[in-house]
Amino acid sequence: MDLDSDWLSNLAMLGMVILLFITYYPIANWLRVRQIKEDAKEWSEWLQRKESREQYIKKHPSPDRNRPSCYFCASNKLRPEMQKQTALEASFGVLNNRVHDEVCFYSYYCAVCGNELFRECRGANQARQ
Repeated sequence: MDLDSDWLSNLAMLGMVILLFITYYPIANWLRVRQIKEDAKEWSEWLQRKESREQYIKKHPSPDRNRPSCYFCASNKLRPEMQKQTALEASFGVLNNRVHDEVCFYSYYCAVCGNELFRECRGANQARQ
């Protein structure tokens, strides 16, 4: 009789552990976190394919550092275009469902000729990942 009760209590404990794990780490949310991490990697690679604002200003000097000019037509009118807004460090669970911050990825185009000049991200960590 003691063997059966120990087996049942162990089975109940195992069931509670499994239930706790499923509650705090649901599969759907785990897949969402995984997708967010893949998106962050993809958009970081997108960011690396073009110059940053600092690199562009260093390569193409302009009289006004805050308003870089186009290397093609010399216009200083820029048109920012948000390409993607993505979550940064999302965590999911029963008690902790939140996105810590969001990052926006921008392309800057010349408003006159339409050339893409540089790319940047804005958000909590503006460093290039």
